[in-house]
Amino acid sequence: MQELMSTKLFAARPFCPEDAPKIALWMSTSAADLFMVSSSLVFPVSADVLIKRAKEVDPDEHKFYSVFLAGSDTIAGYFEIKNINSQHSIGTGAHIILSPEYRGKGMGKDLIDLLSRIAFSSLGLYRVSLSVHTTNQAAIAVYKKAGYVNEGLLREVLLFGGKRYSLYQMSLLRGEWKNDN
Repeated sequence: MQELMSTKLFAARPFCPEDAPKIALWMSTSAADLFMVSSSLVFPVSADVLIKRAKEVDPDEHKFYSVFLAGSDTIAGYFEIKNINSQHSIGTGAHIILSPEYRGKGMGKDLIDLLSRIAFSSLGLYRVSLSVHTTNQAAIAVYKKAGYVNEGLLREVLLFGGKRYSLYQMSLLRGEWKNDN
């Protein structure tokens, strides 16, 4: 595996088509679970959809990462950094997902630390933002532990199952980021 960056628990490298089947499987456990990760992907997610998306975007503005357990070839997660604007040195974390077998084990912060490390160290960004469903308390807690600050509420911006959902907008600035991994 050609490693890009790592933390104590995880290592990341650019997304490869051979990673897509496993990642698509995690995103297709239920429509509600996918909705918590992405409001732009349609359930069920296929490997072909992930591969096609990665090929169709501007690689300067959108990066895709596969995450592995440190020191192994065991794929454990996935995330994207999109809306990269080099003029302003900003980007957005998106489609952040940990394999179901690693959820609820205190590993989420390390995944977010990896995303932040890539954003600030590898991509040279000044600011990373992300949106999270107000109902996703576990993710909110992880983002806060990783230093992300809640900037505000986007009220009832998403529709799912006939119900409206709100998002919190969160961000981390380079000066707030602690590179302690």
